[in-house]
Amino acid sequence: MAPFDSADYAPAPAITPAHLARPASGHDRLRMLATFLDDVPPEKFDIGFYWCGTKGCAMGWAASIPSFRAAGWLLSDRDQAPQYQGYVSYDAASAFFGITVDEAYDLFSTCNPENITAQEVAANIRSLLERVST
Repeated sequence: MAPFDSADYAPAPAITPAHLARPASGHDRLRMLATFLDDVPPEKFDIGFYWCGTKGCAMGWAASIPSFRAAGWLLSDRDQAPQYQGYVSYDAASAFFGITVDEAYDLFSTCNPENITAQEVAANIRSLLERVST
């Protein structure tokens, strides 16, 4: 395991007023995350990182959204694992976004192709939301 390098923490895409508003539901949060991920440059996204707070995965980028942090989404100081209301990792994503743990794993797993882009994760989020809303 490589030592922590603060250079792994890339600047977030521009925060808009929409990112400051508190979404009403977990699915609204997923929609907001998808919109946010649309603007993450490919060189700043690597879903292959287990530590989601690095320049990598979508759950780490979610911590860049002020309204998510205000709602309790955070990254562990110890291992950068996402946390929400005592839940960790995919359980946290399940609780925060109102989806099943399996759906969270499908969206955010490091077992996804390592060359997947933030925009592809955003498209997968939108696809899931279409399936669950019909």
